[in-house]
Amino acid sequence: MPKAIYKIHRATPQDLNTIIQLIDEASKWLRLKGTDQWARPWPDAESRRQRILDGMRNGITWIVRDGDDTVATISMTSVGNPLLWSPEERREPAVYLHRLVVSRKYAGQGVGAALLEWAAQQGRIRYGAEIVRIDVWQDNLALHSYYRRLGFKSPSGTDETEVRVRDKNFWPSGAVFQRDISNTTAHHISQRIIFIPEPQNSSPFEISRHRYDTPFSAFALRTATASPW
Repeated sequence: MPKAIYKIHRATPQDLNTIIQLIDEASKWLRLKGTDQWARPWPDAESRRQRILDGMRNGITWIVRDGDDTVATISMTSVGNPLLWSPEERREPAVYLHRLVVSRKYAGQGVGAALLEWAAQQGRIRYGAEIVRIDVWQDNLALHSYYRRLGFKSPSGTDETEVRVRDKNFWPSGAVFQRDISNTTAHHISQRIIFIPEPQNSSPFEISRHRYDTPFSAFALRTATASPW
């Protein structure tokens, strides 16, 4: 089967509107799937905008392109959200993935699965990660099933959905999943899609750990960079 080849690079503030458009496009499609995910910016439009900008400035957000078309975006960090992951879990070598969005034009082609695998391997190389973790909108059951098909399980190792924050107004993406990076469930998909890094003059692939590692108010935690959207 022919391989699809896409360019990938760190997002910059100039990509802000592009990422917001991807999210808004996905939210319209999600309405048809019976979930209220991304039905409105959380907790409001300005906070979402700032959260996305923070991710870009910290070097954790990536954009995938196919010529002039935007294919997808993903954010990744080595820092776990203390609302969702225990101190013991956050001491484990892991990469945390957020805000994975694929353009509807490229839906159904395995881009999401391949990008997850790419990010997991980047986490292994850059952070020494052994586990890839995600937090998911708690009532998007179809997305839960999607991640299970890619080898993700609850942190306890079962196929049950584990929700660690049930108040959707406080933190809607309270369902958590993880997978060993050595898991090859999605390997056959990732082999069909190649992501080629574009040269950039950018800072090293590191973020300021103070976002989660110093005291935070509840609101600050709710609006921190690692929110998935």
